Amino acid sequence: MKVKWLFLLGVAAIICAGCDEMNTQTDSGELVLFEDEKIDLDEQERGRKEDEQRPSNSTQVEKEVIRMRLEGGVYKVPIKVNGIPMEFILDTGSSLVSISPTEALFLYKNGSLTNSDVLGKRNFLLANGEVQEGVVVRLKSIQIGEKILYGIPATIDSNINAPLLLGQSILNRFGKVSIDYQNSKIEFE
Repeated sequence: MKVKWLFLLGVAAIICAGCDEMNTQTDSGELVLFEDEKIDLDEQERGRKEDEQRPSNSTQVEKEVIRMRLEGGVYKVPIKVNGIPMEFILDTGSSLVSISPTEALFLYKNGSLTNSDVLGKRNFLLANGEVQEGVVVRLKSIQIGEKILYGIPATIDSNINAPLLLGQSILNRFGKVSIDYQNSKIEFE
């Protein structure tokens, strides 16, 4: 357990090395970054506006079907994070995207996660009722199929073996999402 926390603190220290001051969280859930800047992590409007302002590299697709892969009782979805292919577990019970310190360090070493992407720390309520502190970062882009979303908040889990989780912060940005578990596919409209 001690080694796990030391590793997480090491990753957070590497990523936060350029941070000017420690970030704090207000009672309302807003994350105070620097003196005059606040980000409400539950508010997705900023990311939606970024999505609308970015040019699309594909034609408008009305429906897009993505194949999921069933492994160990969970469904995995192919995704590109900041241009790097990864597989995420589809987790409709998770509010945010979650990555492990291992992937965070990999993204950092590749230059696709930088000090300026760190939003701070936040406490999270886990499915088992436990409260856990995590580092919050903003991923530059997440691509699922031909759809690309920008400015996605994600948590770095404290467990180095934590799975990559695709949560509601992504799914709700697509509008209508249909999940077909029998045929292992997810459809975005």
